[in-house]
Amino acid sequence: MKPQEKSIQELENDFWPDLNQYIAGLVERCHRYRKIKLKDLQIHQIKTLLIQDIGSEYLMPIVLERMEYDISEEDDYDGSSFIESIDLFSGEIFKRNPELHKATLDLLERKQKEIENLIGWK
Repeated sequence: MKPQEKSIQELENDFWPDLNQYIAGLVERCHRYRKIKLKDLQIHQIKTLLIQDIGSEYLMPIVLERMEYDISEEDDYDGSSFIESIDLFSGEIFKRNPELHKATLDLLERKQKEIENLIGWK
């Protein structure tokens, strides 16, 4: 089965127990998002997980692929995008994986003109 057909909990083989009550809404959302197949995750869900550094080894390649295709892609749910959220992702992701950091910077450099047009500055 392709990784996109699995959830983070399946890929990591780490199944968090369901709770009757969660200490915070964020904890409950992360718990719920870890159960969704990668191919079905929406931008706001991926963003939430990456800010918390959950499933980053599986999610960052998806983010880079989607940003390469459409740097301004927006979530139908809340209008969020990866380009406006990438600086919120946990810095630990890039510390652990310098190649991923370089790939991200290279993508941003290649897409610089599109980004400038998108956000309206140079």
